[in-house]
Amino acid sequence: ETESFNELHSVSETIIEVITKNMLSSIYSGRSQIVAKALQFINKNYTEKISLKDIELNLHVNSSYFSTLFKQEMGVTFTDYLNSLKVEHACHLLANTNLSIIDVSLSTGFDDQSYFTKVFKKAKGMTPKAYRSAKSVVEKLLPIIDNFERGFAGLSEEQMSDPFVSGMDMVYKKLVKALADMGVEPIEAVGKPFDPNLHN
Repeated sequence: ETESFNELHSVSETIIEVITKNMLSSIYSGRSQIVAKALQFINKNYTEKISLKDIELNLHVNSSYFSTLFKQEMGVTFTDYLNSLKVEHACHLLANTNLSIIDVSLSTGFDDQSYFTKVFKKAKGMTPKAYRSAKSVVEKLLPIIDNFERGFAGLSEEQMSDPFVSGMDMVYKKLVKALADMGVEPIEAVGKPFDPNLHN
C-alpha cells in the first residue's frame, strides 16, 4: 500500500509505462499514424486532464476529423477510451492505496469528484466507495472459499453425500456464484509454481 505522494507518483509512472508499452500491440492494430500517435499521447498523459483540444494541439489534427477516425479505428469514442484508462487506474488506486476518494479522483485526472463518481459508476456498476468496500469483502471471503475447497478435496464420494456436507457444498457454490457475479474469476494454480502476484 502507498501512503505518500512520492510513492503514489512512482507507482503511477510504472503503471503508465507498462500500459504505454503494451497498449499499441494489444489493442491497436489499425493503420492510422494519427491514432497510433494519439494513443501514445493518451496513454502517457491520461492521469492529467486532457481533451480533444490537447490532441488537436499536440498532433496538429482537426478534432472533428480525429474523433471520427478514432471511433472508426478503435470502436469507441475518444472520451470513452480515455475514461476507461482513468477508471482502471482508479480501481488500482482504490484497491492498493489508502487515498481518499477525492485524491483518487484528482490522481486520475478528474477535478470534479461527482463527475468521477458518475463515470466510475457507469463503467463498474458501483461507486468508487462501494468498489473499495467490495474488494475488502472479497479479500475476506477468498480464504473461506479456499478452506471449503481444501476440505472437500479430502472427502470421499460417500462423505460428500452426507447431508451436512451437502449443505456446506451448497453454501460454497452460492459463495462462488456471488463472487463470479461480482467479476471475481478463479485462477488455475494447481500444479503451478507459487505466484505472489496472484494473492495480492
